[in-house]
Amino acid sequence: MPNQFENHVASGETLPCVTFPGAYPIIYITLNGAILCADCASKEPKEVVKHDAYFEGPTIECDGGCGKMIESAYGNLEEVVKDED
Repeated sequence: MPNQFENHVASGETLPCVTFPGAYPIIYITLNGAILCADCASKEPKEVVKHDAYFEGPTIECDGGCGKMIESAYGNLEEVVKDED
């Protein structure tokens, strides 16, 4: 049975950039470890080997060449700890 990712790919729709429910940012990871935004992953869905909600961590730049910055849902918790010291 196809999952939601496979349904989006099969229909030619743009892959979602946030989860439902929750609206957490989604990152798409390729076989070579590149992290893509939804728009770039939609252009080459066969390259995507994993996708997941991006809950915490630093803001990262899409490796697909678009320059989009992907923010985590809860920010970079390491920075919060440093600020408290």
